[in-house]
Amino acid sequence: MPGGNITLTTGAQSLGDCIDYDWCESPPTPCQNGGQCVDRRNGYTCTCPSGYLGDYCEIRRSFCQSAPCYNGGTCQDETNGYNCTCSEGFGGLRCEEDLVDACAGPNPCLNGGKCRDLSSGLDCVCVSGYTGERCEQQADECSSSPCLNGGTCTDELNGYTCQCAQGFTGRSCQVDKDACLSRPCQNGGRCWNLPGQGFMCNCTKGFEGPLCEVDMDECTSVPCQNGARCVDGKDGYKCLCKAGWFGDRCQNNTDDCMPNPCLNNGTCVDSIGGYRCQCLPGYGGSICQVDIDDCEGNTCRNGARCVDGIDGYSCNCTEGWAGTFCDEDIDDCLAATCLNGGVCRDGVNSYTCDCPRGYTSNDCSVGPAKITYRVKNS
Repeated sequence: MPGGNITLTTGAQSLGDCIDYDWCESPPTPCQNGGQCVDRRNGYTCTCPSGYLGDYCEIRRSFCQSAPCYNGGTCQDETNGYNCTCSEGFGGLRCEEDLVDACAGPNPCLNGGKCRDLSSGLDCVCVSGYTGERCEQQADECSSSPCLNGGTCTDELNGYTCQCAQGFTGRSCQVDKDACLSRPCQNGGRCWNLPGQGFMCNCTKGFEGPLCEVDMDECTSVPCQNGARCVDGKDGYKCLCKAGWFGDRCQNNTDDCMPNPCLNNGTCVDSIGGYRCQCLPGYGGSICQVDIDDCEGNTCRNGARCVDGIDGYSCNCTEGWAGTFCDEDIDDCLAATCLNGGVCRDGVNSYTCDCPRGYTSNDCSVGPAKITYRVKNS
């Protein structure tokens, strides 16, 4: 009994050995506010009526604590429950009923939206492509990022389009396509498909650029030597060599003396882009082709004829003359015969005999005439 004492009888070892005591029998009952007392072996419990709680049913329960009234209704606790005082336009035990059709009158939903009356007001069911409380906003279909693999989304009314990155296709760029099918590589370049990344061009010699579209200028490295002019080609270059040079890059000096261009046993001396001939005496010209006329300015005399030779000349003397230059008069008297004491006088290819008195002819062979005088006797 609350607040009382329990006395054990002689020989009792525990409460169980004592007589069972009814805790609920002695008034007043421990349970308050109409709570029903239930006796237990070692005490009691209180079964509280609706609206109360606690060990002794001493606490009054608030049914309004859970805010059971909807739509702005005011809750008031009662003994066994609560009562809702509803706002205007609402009814029902918990003010859950909308007594006014919110969709009556002009459709509050825009852009073709359908009005739906709810207990809490209205709701707009928007057509595809629109959103917002009154369907006043055009829906951004790109907000969910529907374009995959780096595709660019363009919002449209009631839809979207995807501008796919290179190498992808499909409505949402979900398909990895072979980027080499369109043959993007130019000038014989080989295309390599890179899944998810596009493609790569392996260019042939002489070309460069993402699509092998740039013709490389092989002449920029100045490959031609010795003043040669470089001509860029489609797949390389060509060197136009200056005279005296040859080779792919004009790196070799041409031996202009092969074969020997010098005539008349002239000696060829090679030079850059040409040669020079060293002629033997008596010859001249660029390739020793000219036999020098040594008779020019000759010293043959006395009507002698000059005969040109190799690196010299000779004189063919006229009769009566001798010597290298025909300047020696031949003494014709050496072979002459002047008779009868005639004296030889040398001339040019001739001689004369000065005959003594009484002799004549070229060689004085004709003596004086014999004159016979006849004496006539008178």
